[in-house]
Amino acid sequence: MKFTLGNRAIRDHQIDGKELHLFRKANSGLYEYLGQFLYQSYVIEDGFDFEHRPRKVIRFILKKV
Repeated sequence: MKFTLGNRAIRDHQIDGKELHLFRKANSGLYEYLGQFLYQSYVIEDGFDFEHRPRKVIRFILKKV
């Protein structure tokens, strides 16, 4: 995994002066608002891609505001 695009935006949102708001996909294509969060840190873990192939993934640790 690399810190580009969305991953970089999550990690650097405070440095960039932006807020981080999270949503979760719910039923019927609707989204549930989870609230505003602050980036705390991250860990690299083993995971899978969309085709279920093994790969490294970034798991962000966030704190709810």
